Amino acid sequence: MQGFNFFKTKNFVGRGLSIEPERLRLATTILKEDKIHIVSLEEVPLSSPEITDVSQALPFFKIPPHSKIAINLWDESLKIKKVKIPKMPKKDIAEALRYQLIEDSENTNSPLEIRYTPFHKPNVHTDSLEFMVYGISKEFIAERKKWYQDLGLNVVVAEPPAVSLAAWEVALNPDSPKIRGIFLLQNKRIEFIGLQENHLLYWKYFKPDASLSLEAALSELSIQFQQAIDDFLLYYQFHRMDEAVFAGDWDIPTRNILETSLGIPCKRMGENNFSRLCFSEEAQKEKISSFAVTLGLSIYPEGEL
Repeated sequence: MQGFNFFKTKNFVGRGLSIEPERLRLATTILKEDKIHIVSLEEVPLSSPEITDVSQALPFFKIPPHSKIAINLWDESLKIKKVKIPKMPKKDIAEALRYQLIEDSENTNSPLEIRYTPFHKPNVHTDSLEFMVYGISKEFIAERKKWYQDLGLNVVVAEPPAVSLAAWEVALNPDSPKIRGIFLLQNKRIEFIGLQENHLLYWKYFKPDASLSLEAALSELSIQFQQAIDDFLLYYQFHRMDEAVFAGDWDIPTRNILETSLGIPCKRMGENNFSRLCFSEEAQKEKISSFAVTLGLSIYPEGEL
């Protein structure tokens, strides 16, 4: 059983940039003697009179010209799911997966760009193939590519937040056999991913009421959270989830709320788990949870957008 696999090479991008509605975040990392050195974690809000868009905020980071960078890629068209198709020639697989993803999607207005990874090696004794697939609007990707170029960014990797979040969790716990559920908690969206060992196996997206407080929003969605966990466990025939991990900007009260509603141990991402990390400043430890997506981007091997 596989899914998205996050074993990394020793040549990762080194800079991750998260573009969010309220802020920009930049993480700079290097690999030295099998440890990830966190050089800097920087943040620029997009809410002041002087800074209202990304082009005005980027100069504050002082990114060297032509530096390679990994960036988050989010759009309402994003879909991540396990797809099963009949066995077929390799050249036909991508189109079959794309078709299946569109069939299951509420948004079929735009063709999807997809990436996929097999769950297991093809077996001569089976008549089907299983893949973990994610797709996102081709139109959105084309617009983003042009936007990055206009901003002068040398983007070599672009990934959905859920994928880079899983990459960072695995970097922190590379040998953990635990079945984990990870909640990415942000004001405008909440994502849940299911992991076992080094594999992303499940994804679900929730849209909280932005007018609600943290406690009210989590309480309102608690039944949906539990249903997502149940779906994840049932699909893979797991007996239980070992722990829930949360990352993002919702902080201290979150643990009690989630533990009460889910009935399982919860922890903040990166909490007391720094054996593979080195910090240039002690204060950076407190930012691990909120910068989880950005850090996950920074440790990606170089690839293509």
